[in-house]
Amino acid sequence: MPDPKAEAELNKQLIREKLAGYAAAAEYIEQEKIEWLQGLTHAESWATFEMLVAFGLQIQGDPATLQVFEPRRIEDHLFMRRILEDLARSQGLL
Repeated sequence: MPDPKAEAELNKQLIREKLAGYAAAAEYIEQEKIEWLQGLTHAESWATFEMLVAFGLQIQGDPATLQVFEPRRIEDHLFMRRILEDLARSQGLL
């Protein structure tokens, strides 16, 4: 029968490691965003802005279209998983 105190301590350790992983991934993603944004030309920046405005206007007022965000949410989760896996590999954990 598992020791509840040992199990609780293990859970705390796993939570600390997971939070540390999220923090490292967030830092990595933020740095990538900064580098990407710094590399944009004025024309690319404006085109991105116009695309976002057009997309917002396209879905505005129709709650049924909010389903378009579900695939993006899944993509974001998979992207985060790849980042965490890369980080774990770089630290020799995988």
